[in-house]
Formats: sequence, structure tokens, C-alpha cells
Amino acid sequence: MKKRSLVLVLVLAMLMSLCACAGKESKSIVGTWKAHFDFSEMMQESMGAEADTYGDIFKDLSLVFCFEFTKDEVTISVDDASIDAFKDEMENIMVKIFDISMEEMAKSADMTVDEVYASIGYTREEYLETFLAEMDIDELAEDLVIEETSKYELGKDVIKVTDEDDFTEEWAYKLDGDNLTLTVDMDGEETVFNCKRQ
Repeated sequence: MKKRSLVLVLVLAMLMSLCACAGKESKSIVGTWKAHFDFSEMMQESMGAEADTYGDIFKDLSLVFCFEFTKDEVTISVDDASIDAFKDEMENIMVKIFDISMEEMAKSADMTVDEVYASIGYTREEYLETFLAEMDIDELAEDLVIEETSKYELGKDVIKVTDEDDFTEEWAYKLDGDNLTLTVDMDGEETVFNCKRQ
């Protein structure tokens, strides 16, 4: 009977040990985290006075940011597939802006859109191709490709991040199991990333 009790105690101790390890793992920031960031509202605000005309066009314009934490370093990057999707959506948006602009131009000149194209000597497709080339969406997308690695120190509610130029900033964070909320200063704006553990 004593032998059986001893085995039971050992099994319980092992189970408690495993549960404790699992608990520690869920509280660890180490790992890869991804967050969808929606640029739609930001783009609408940047339109200023033209927001009434073009603001509603900016929908589903998002990127996936990756935060990879090791023991003492964090690497920020943008998911390649989300950059491709961003490019496609930006092209759709630019085409819509182009068409709206041409309609506005025709209206102000008291002409039809076809008459406007005839007057400038281009078809819609030719003029659109020129317009998109000037926008250079590929170059815009290249600016989205980032991969920055910095040192970090984990505090109670704040992560101190120091880049290769020894510039230090603080990110507020909240870790809840497989959910990580990061508040990062991006160009003077506090940006919240709601991340999921991968």
C-alpha cells in the first residue's frame, strides 16, 4: 500500500512539474508573433480635403508585421505575402482614383469621359498605364521591406529596445498567453499591434 502511495505521489509531482513548465512557456515572450495592421484609416486621414472624394476607396489595405523575439534580441519584419497583397490592393485603389479623377475632369469640362480621352489622344488603357507608371507601386512596396534587429530588455510593463545606433525606445506591452499587445512609437505616432503567437 505504501509503495502504491509513493508511486502516486511521484506521478502527481511530475504532473505538477509539467504544468509549471507549461505555465512558464505561455508567459514567455520568446518566439515569433504576427500582427495584421490596417492602413486604411491612416490613408484616409492623409487624403485631407480630398477624403470626401477618395476616402472610401481605402479599404482592406493592411500589412502583416512579424516580431521575432530571441532571448535578448527582437527582429521586426513585414511578411512578404502581405506586401504582395498590399501592392495588388494599392493598384486597385490607384485605378479607382484614376477613374474618379477622369470623371471629375470630364464633369468640370462639361464633357463625357470618352470625349476627354479623345481630346488628349489616349485610350483609357494607355493613359492608365502612364498614370500607374508614375505612381510606381513597386518602388513604394520596396520601402515596405524591412528587417531590423535590436537588443531588448524585458521589464514589467515595458520592453526597452536598443537599436544598432544605441538609440533606445520603450514599447508598452501586455502578454496574455498566445496574445501579445505591443504599443510602438512609429514616426511620432503610438501604434498598437495585436499579435498572435505563431
